[in-house]
Amino acid sequence: MDTSFESLDDGTEESTSFRHILNTVTEKRELIIVINKADEKAVRKGLATLKGRDTQKLKSAGLVVGDDTLSFQAFPYKEDGKDSETKINLQITLAPRNGVVVYEMKIPDDKL
Repeated sequence: MDTSFESLDDGTEESTSFRHILNTVTEKRELIIVINKADEKAVRKGLATLKGRDTQKLKSAGLVVGDDTLSFQAFPYKEDGKDSETKINLQITLAPRNGVVVYEMKIPDDKL
């Protein structure tokens, strides 16, 4: 699987698929992409939906599925030393799902 984004680093605008982005994040565990601010919600939803479909396919095939989850962090994109009004950096990370430490669990009485 070729996950190189080298061709996108030359300042040209090029479209890529959610599949390509997700494959790259799966392999590298972290990726930063530059996108239009207006596309942020669609990118987050598209990648999460695609990952969910992949997980369901693996489960239905009887395969063990990891508990990794996608997380997103947006931060300003600089153009000519200034924050861009139209573009952002979107950091996408694939990391283990955070859990909570439970020291005790009680079921309340029906008498209350």
